[in-house]
Amino acid sequence: MTKDVLVGEIVEVRPGERIPLDGVVLNGGASVDEASFTGESTPSNKEIGSTVIGGTLNLDGALQIKVSKIGQDSFLSQIVSLMSRIAEKKPPVELLADKLMNYFGPVVFITATIAFIIWGLVTGKTCFINTCTPIQYYTI
Repeated sequence: MTKDVLVGEIVEVRPGERIPLDGVVLNGGASVDEASFTGESTPSNKEIGSTVIGGTLNLDGALQIKVSKIGQDSFLSQIVSLMSRIAEKKPPVELLADKLMNYFGPVVFITATIAFIIWGLVTGKTCFINTCTPIQYYTI
């Protein structure tokens, strides 16, 4: 388990396995799918001395990795903590938009209601009948 691994220990990762922790390749070589972190569609080649990120997928070679970061220091943990901080704090533009929407919605509703009432008073029944008569012909 990754909880039992300490910094400086050596971990072996076989093809098809996920790399458990951040570290440096000591022995071996492999193609590693880092798309979940970097967004690159092509796998990156890892050789001796290359750094690897915990949570990435080893596609085709055996690797011996010396663990360099665990727990809160790992790259994945830093991303998770960054995302949680971002989710907690709203930007000033979003706060302004929320304030404006508190007033904008009722103003639009009241304006539409007044326009509907004025339209009914100005046009009277004749306009209503003139607009309904063609609709009756289309529905029959």
